Amino acid sequence: MNEDFALLLTPANARRLLRIAQACDMTIDNIEELLEIAVTNTLPEDAFDQFVCPYSLTREVITQFLLDNNLRGIIQQDYHSDFNEIALMNAVRIKRPNSVTVFTNREKTWKDAAKACLPLGVDVNVSRPYMMVGDDIDKHRSGILIIDNDATTASAPHKLRAFASEFASTLYFDSLRGFNLIPPWTLVASMMNPTMPNPLYPRMVIDVSESYKKPLYLFAPLYGVCLFPELIDDSLRDNLSDKCLHNHLQRYTQTHNMDY
Repeated sequence: MNEDFALLLTPANARRLLRIAQACDMTIDNIEELLEIAVTNTLPEDAFDQFVCPYSLTREVITQFLLDNNLRGIIQQDYHSDFNEIALMNAVRIKRPNSVTVFTNREKTWKDAAKACLPLGVDVNVSRPYMMVGDDIDKHRSGILIIDNDATTASAPHKLRAFASEFASTLYFDSLRGFNLIPPWTLVASMMNPTMPNPLYPRMVIDVSESYKKPLYLFAPLYGVCLFPELIDDSLRDNLSDKCLHNHLQRYTQTHNMDY
């Protein structure tokens, strides 16, 4: 039996399709209609409080992207330093969740961010990384999970994969500064999206179409990675190259004794 599957043309899906088109050679029918839909239902002007979380273009773009992806995504501050813990909690606030779980070793930082952004009544559960089990997972699964990566959690990708599969809305936040310290975005993306082809796939096979011979960073948003070159400082652009990514992967996986 044949069955047709259609993607609902919501404003969020329209914006996602346009981002995919930037990476892949797609032919989009009625592109004008898609562009019109993509600019509707966007963030309101009051989405950013001028005192708590002042507006910036980076915060607007990343917040909209995360909301369009149902608050499932990867943020590494080294690429977009303006998007901090407050900005992430502000994005969570807009979603109006019943509960928020934060895996972190920086309890005060995240409790302060939650207190500044989230309304009273939201269940905020701050705990040590990956310690939640059983009934607590069941209780909070419908809410938002924030995984705050630091030097003690960076070498536990299998745990990231397990919890990201439990929580539909999982936000991986990397506050470590220094590209030698943070895990390569392709490694995190493969753990957050285990049913998708590895982000390195276009470089793992010989016979790929021309569409996949573009720089790998262009494919990052397909995996929910907040990596937008137009918002990155010129001094960091060299870190986007495939060569830098490959060297980064080699150093990181050797240091943490893992495969990629």
